[in-house]
Amino acid sequence: MLEFRKATPEDAPAIHRLNYETFVEEIPQHHPNAERLLVDRFHDTNTYWIGLADGQLVAMCAIRDEHPFSLEQKA
Repeated sequence: MLEFRKATPEDAPAIHRLNYETFVEEIPQHHPNAERLLVDRFHDTNTYWIGLADGQLVAMCAIRDEHPFSLEQKA
């Protein structure tokens, strides 16, 4: 069963782990680190919606409504 909801502050560690798995291991855009966490540089101003499968975070959407946006930095 999948559950979708707005993330709470308690979800942050799982979001940072998913970011790491996605943007360090799967799509190598960032360097590995010992903590295996990747905190989005806009984390404090993002709104997150998450997907949970059996209580485990499996999906995340970060929403930001102010400049700069991450994609603006891509060449």
